[in-house]
Amino acid sequence: MKKKKIIIVLVIIILFLSSFFIIKYSSWSNTLNDALSKSHPNNLNIIYKEITKEGLIVFYQQFNGKDLSIAFVKNELSRYKVSYSGTQGDIDTMLNKFGFTFMFFPHKNGVFFPVYLGIISNPEIVQIKVSDKNGKIIKDAKINNLKNYRVWTLDMSDFKETEVYITAYSDNKTEIIKIEDTVVY
Repeated sequence: MKKKKIIIVLVIIILFLSSFFIIKYSSWSNTLNDALSKSHPNNLNIIYKEITKEGLIVFYQQFNGKDLSIAFVKNELSRYKVSYSGTQGDIDTMLNKFGFTFMFFPHKNGVFFPVYLGIISNPEIVQIKVSDKNGKIIKDAKINNLKNYRVWTLDMSDFKETEVYITAYSDNKTEIIKIEDTVVY
């Protein structure tokens, strides 16, 4: 009799857990490309993936290399789900004007951390720093040199100011360009 009760309890637990996983992961995709194409149904060119403790930050293009899309993707049990994403349209204008692109993503709904990121086209730029308007907080961006691109990311968790400066430097520490931006947390 005792064994029968244990078996019934185990079956109920297994059914409950199975139902939980089916409900939770039914909207998730089997591959990263499938997850990205649900929200952006075009051909994708994944440029870069950065693994964070919250999931993946994915840089990709979808319009013949004229745009830059960023997605924040959760990855659990070999399944993928886009938490949120954004796209810069024609990036050539920004690349020609500044030598790099920049996009800010706030800490949204407790998902991921606030982050600045973009791609760099100017070969003279070897360092990007972001500072608050008072210069009390200054952080170096992480730059990744890829085959066809250089991408940069910067965790903005330490910043509290909404007005910031993004400064690009050459290898001899000469300021190439300084951009003032306003971010909304």
